[in-house]
Amino acid sequence: MYQHQPSFKLRLQANEGAASAVVSFCTLEWPEITRNRVEQTLHSKEQVLFRGYPTHRRKLSFLRGRYAAKQALIHYQSTNLHQICIEQGAFQHPIVTEQASLSAQVSITHTDGMAAAVAFPAAQPMGIDIQDLNPDHLSLIEGESTKVEIDRLRTLPFSYSVALTLLWTAKEALSKVLRTGLTLPLTLYEVKDMTTHGKGILSTYTRFSQYQTFSFIYQNHACSICYPKLTQINWLCLELSEMLKEGNSYS
Repeated sequence: MYQHQPSFKLRLQANEGAASAVVSFCTLEWPEITRNRVEQTLHSKEQVLFRGYPTHRRKLSFLRGRYAAKQALIHYQSTNLHQICIEQGAFQHPIVTEQASLSAQVSITHTDGMAAAVAFPAAQPMGIDIQDLNPDHLSLIEGESTKVEIDRLRTLPFSYSVALTLLWTAKEALSKVLRTGLTLPLTLYEVKDMTTHGKGILSTYTRFSQYQTFSFIYQNHACSICYPKLTQINWLCLELSEMLKEGNSYS
């Protein structure tokens, strides 16, 4: 069966009024994939994409992401999995194109063993990113970080390696809101400030001051959610959840 984690509903407050967003996580192993499961989860258009991927690994990643996204959408506004179609934009970003009654869009992220998604009002764009806490990647991340960012990292109540990975997810989450991916010079995504917020981190950006990001640890993964700075979000549900009680949060 799907190793699906609980979905977390966030309360949003902005000039447009009160709204909500939903964060969802999913793990799944290849032996658990069956034809019925694919048909129950994916829209017919998505099934074409699924069958077109050449490897089990890519198929698995795609299915995890779509399942996490649809769980988020279902908790955002009740509907059926296979009735939702999430297609790909010019930069491979997800676009909810079917199920006209849905008023949400979605951001999806994948890493080895896990996928995550956030469903959000189209008027309040959001982006999500997760990364493994893998020390083998640290030198690459550090090489793409600016002096301003490195100085900020050393002030945080996280180990340097964990903080560095959280920094990277903050940049990726911003790139998903902008729908550019990491196609621009990485210095353009520079994080200006990083401050402790509960058991997570709030970050702002040097060039994109209209956005901010909340970053945290979830089951040995770094995770960031980027959203408009003027939007107030109640992160209490995340801070009180099991995901932020992991012993590695500050390791």
